[in-house]
Amino acid sequence: MFVSPFPAISSADELKNAPSGGFVECVNCVAHQWLDTGDPVEFARRHQSDHPWHTRFRIVDQTNFSVGEEP
Repeated sequence: MFVSPFPAISSADELKNAPSGGFVECVNCVAHQWLDTGDPVEFARRHQSDHPWHTRFRIVDQTNFSVGEEP
């Protein structure tokens, strides 16, 4: 059975059941690491040691959903 990674949602209440996750990302580039694969602070320190000018990071939470049927 196929389960869409972007399920159709018709109300905000349904969002709690939608696929979600989070990652830490460097603000200066596209480098990132999923939160469930390691310590975000360690990722930031390792990344900054390779790129000394990359000193700002953010945690991003995401929830996948769609508002209509997939084609």
